[in-house]
Amino acid sequence: MRFCQQCGAELSASPQPAQPVPTAQPVPAAQPYQAVQQYAGQYGAAQPGAVFPPQAVQPPAQPSRPGESAGKGKKKTALIVGIIIAVLVVALAAGFGVWWFMLRDSGTQSAQTQSTSQQSGKTKSGDSKAAKDDKPCTAAPDAELSSVDHSDANLVAQLQLTSNCASTKDGDTAEFKESDVKVSIKDDEGNVIASAVFDFSKQPVKFNGETANVALEFTTRQYWRPYDQIETGSAEVILQTGQSGTGEAGSADGDALAGSDIDSEDAERYAQLALSWQLKHDESAASRFYTTYTTQLSSKKTT
Repeated sequence: MRFCQQCGAELSASPQPAQPVPTAQPVPAAQPYQAVQQYAGQYGAAQPGAVFPPQAVQPPAQPSRPGESAGKGKKKTALIVGIIIAVLVVALAAGFGVWWFMLRDSGTQSAQTQSTSQQSGKTKSGDSKAAKDDKPCTAAPDAELSSVDHSDANLVAQLQLTSNCASTKDGDTAEFKESDVKVSIKDDEGNVIASAVFDFSKQPVKFNGETANVALEFTTRQYWRPYDQIETGSAEVILQTGQSGTGEAGSADGDALAGSDIDSEDAERYAQLALSWQLKHDESAASRFYTTYTTQLSSKKTT
C-alpha cells in the first residue's frame, strides 16, 4: 500500500502534487493478443494487480489516395496503348512494302509474258502483225429496198444493207454470214407483202466500208403483191436472226439468194391482208363494171 495503484509512485509523508494519469491508447480489437504480448515482452510477466504502462500502438498504414492510383493506372494504360499502336504502324508499313514489291514484280512478269506471247504469235503466223481475234458479225444489218423486179413468176428485191458491226483491225467491216435470217418487206401501212427465211452462210454479205448490195428472190408462196405495185420509197425492210423456215430454199437465177418458206399460218394471213388491200386499191378502176356483167375472176376467204 506504499505505492500508488494508479501510477506506481511511492507515497511519502509530504503530499506530492497529483500527477496526470496517462490515458491508455485503445488497442485495436483485431490485435488484442499481440498488444498484450508486446507489453509482456518489455515489462516482464504480468503480475496480479499490476498495471502495464501505456504503449502507443502504431496506426495502420494510410492507403494511397484514389487520385494518385488512378493517375498512375491511366499513365500505364496510355503507355501500353502507345506501344501497341507503334507496333501496328510498323507492321502495316512492312506489309505495304512487301505488297508493293510483289505487285511490281508480278506486273513486270505479266508484261514480259504478254510480250513473249505476242512475239510467239508473230513467229507462228509469219507476219509482222499480231494474230486477229475479231469476232464474227452476228448483228442483223439495217436494210433499205432499192428496187424490185421479177424473174418469171418470182419477185427479185434489191436491198442495200448497212452493217451494225465494228470494223476489223485492218479497217474492213466484218462479213455477215448468219443462217436462218427472216427478211420481211412491208408497205407504208405495215402490211407484209413479202417474207422468206434466207441462209447467208452460203453467200456471205461482204461490206464495202459499211454498206453492201444484195439481191433476194421470193417465190409465189413468199410474196403477195405484184412487183409493179410495190413502192420502194415507202417500203420497210426488217431482218430477224434466229428464225426457222419450212422446206428447202429453191435455186435462184443469177446472183440472187433464194430463201425457204415462212410458217404457213403467217403466209395465209399475209395473203388475206394482201387481197383486202388489192380490193381497196382496185375499187376506183373496177367501179365502171358495176353496171356491166363480167366474169368473176377469183375469190378467196379464210376458212
